[in-house]
Amino acid sequence: MIAELLSRLNPKATTLQPVPSGVGYLNGHDIANALGKIDVPVGAVNLVRLKWAMQENYTQDVHVSLYAHVMSERFRKIHGHRPGLVFDLCRLAVSEFCQPTVCLSCGGRKQFLSENLLIKCDACKGTGIGRVSKSSRARAVGVERMTWSRYWDREYLQILSVLDGWNGTVLGELKSRIYGS
Repeated sequence: MIAELLSRLNPKATTLQPVPSGVGYLNGHDIANALGKIDVPVGAVNLVRLKWAMQENYTQDVHVSLYAHVMSERFRKIHGHRPGLVFDLCRLAVSEFCQPTVCLSCGGRKQFLSENLLIKCDACKGTGIGRVSKSSRARAVGVERMTWSRYWDREYLQILSVLDGWNGTVLGELKSRIYGS
């Protein structure tokens, strides 16, 4: 629900319909003000603006913030990779995190109706989000499939977990800022 409120930051997404939470009186300025008062990394706030409010002008800032975070945390000890690979991993992770693909098996519905039974989709594990293959990730950053599996897949999942952590932290802080809990 907090994510729905974030959509009010984008004038293209503004609606006159109240959010079904009783906070229909909040506008984009209120949400932006609450975001500005949250004590989290700037990259995390910009990620939320990019993902939930579709403010694409924050894309480069998120890439750079994530790259700086990743290089300070994980990759400074790894040698032998091509220049720019870690930044490419960050760009791919931001793209995948902010614009997940719809599951091709269930069409994003998370479940199937079969003989009057609701069955959770096995392909997406009930998330509605399509899984991206290791091969397609490797191709996207210009790495051989074996090299990806051996060295970069685990690191890439760590980068995605940073984004997930940032998203959860900002949404939690925003919720407590708006609702006071």
